[in-house]
Amino acid sequence: MPRKKKPYRGTGFMPDEPNWDRLRAAGGEWLLGKFMAMNEVELENGVNLCCYKHIDSRRSLHLDPELNAYLYFFDDRKPGESGRYKPVPLDEAFALVVLQPEFADGWFERGRSDRPWIVDEDGNEVEEGDSD
Repeated sequence: MPRKKKPYRGTGFMPDEPNWDRLRAAGGEWLLGKFMAMNEVELENGVNLCCYKHIDSRRSLHLDPELNAYLYFFDDRKPGESGRYKPVPLDEAFALVVLQPEFADGWFERGRSDRPWIVDEDGNEVEEGDSD
C-alpha cells in the first residue's frame, strides 16, 4: 500500500508583489484571467506556496516552486484549529478547484458555488453536519 503524503501546517503572509510565475508555468498565460493572486504560505517543512483563488469557484490552488500542488483542508467542526496543506497531483488539484461536471462546459459559472467547501485529510468533501 502506498504511503500517504503528510499534511503540513503553514503560516500565511502577504507578499510585496503577487507571484504569477507558478500559475503561468502550470497552465499558461490564458489561465491568469481565471484566478486572483492571494497570499503566500511558508510550510513547516520550509516549502513556500503561492495561493491562487479561482474567480468563479472561489476555491484555492496552492503551488510550490517546483509546481507541486497542495490542497488546503480544514474542519470547521473544530473551532480554533488551523487547516493544513496536503500535497496532491497537479491535475487533481486543478480538477478540485476549477473542473466540475455539473456545469455544462466543466467550468464554474460565477455565483454558482456558494456553499462552504470542507474536505477531510484525504481530500474528500465533507458535508456540513457530518461527524467523525
